Amino acid sequence: MITYRPGTSYFQFGTPDKYYTWLCVVPRGKVSGTVTVEGKTKSITGMGYHDHQWGSINFHKYWNHRIWARQSYDDCSLLLFDFFTNEEYGTKRFPIIFIQDNNGNFIFESHNNVECKVEKQYTDKASGKQYPSILDYTFKQDDTFVDTRYLKMNIF
Repeated sequence: MITYRPGTSYFQFGTPDKYYTWLCVVPRGKVSGTVTVEGKTKSITGMGYHDHQWGSINFHKYWNHRIWARQSYDDCSLLLFDFFTNEEYGTKRFPIIFIQDNNGNFIFESHNNVECKVEKQYTDKASGKQYPSILDYTFKQDDTFVDTRYLKMNIF
C-alpha cells in the first residue's frame, strides 16, 4: 500500500520506514556568478531553480517513471510532476501541479481531479519503449483549473 500526504509531497510505501519526499526550495531564484572559458571570465546573471528529494528507498525500486516539468513566467512559476509507482504498488499515478508567485506563495495546487492526454509519442531507440513527447494536462481545484495545452510541454 502506498499513501500520499498532499501539501508535503511525502509518499509512504507500506511502512513508515519506506518513504520518498520532494521539496521545491527555490522555484525561482536570482543567480549571479562568473564563468571562465579558455581563460576568459564573464559575469552572468539569471534565474535559478532548486529542489530537493530524499527518502529511505531506492527511487528506481518503487517508482516506475515520472514526468517532471517546470515553467517560469514574469510573475509566477509552474511545477508539474506525474509519478507512477512500479507494478508491486499497482502502477498507481500521482499527478501534482502547483503555481507559486515570486514570493513563494501558492496560487494554485492540485493533486487530484486531473485529465491527461498524450498528443504525441516517440520510441526510445535503446529500449524500444514508447514515451510521451507532447502531453496536455488539465487540473481542477474547486472552480479553478489549469490547462497545460497552452504551454505545449514538449519533452522531446
